[in-house]
Amino acid sequence: MHGLSHAEFLDSIASFLGTYYLLLGLMNAVAAFYLWQVLDKARAGMVWLCVSLIFVMMSPLAYSGDMEMMRWISVPGFIQNLVNYWTGPVTYSVGSLAVLIFMFIYRRFFTRPVVAWTMLNLTLALMGVSVTHSYFADIV
Repeated sequence: MHGLSHAEFLDSIASFLGTYYLLLGLMNAVAAFYLWQVLDKARAGMVWLCVSLIFVMMSPLAYSGDMEMMRWISVPGFIQNLVNYWTGPVTYSVGSLAVLIFMFIYRRFFTRPVVAWTMLNLTLALMGVSVTHSYFADIV
């Protein structure tokens, strides 16, 4: 990643990121099928099928490796700046501890399958849109 321009960096991660989104789409399609056919929950199955389609639509944008196309699946600069401004070491440590304590206290809610699946999808989606930034990709 070092010594590459932003365009070269995006081109270098395009195949990984495109495949990543395809796999997220497949993961949610399997969950939708399971909910719909096995558990007979058509409405929940449709929700996860829509999530699957969103990930599949993100895949060609990522495969392109083009800066303009990948701009649509990246964290906007003002959000990056806001996160960098508000997450100093002390704030991040105390905030992480507070979130973990909160999640421990309300663990029955957070371990419900639909909540846990939603949090997993949000986390994986956030990682995907964040990895287009070269500094974050270095950390990952």
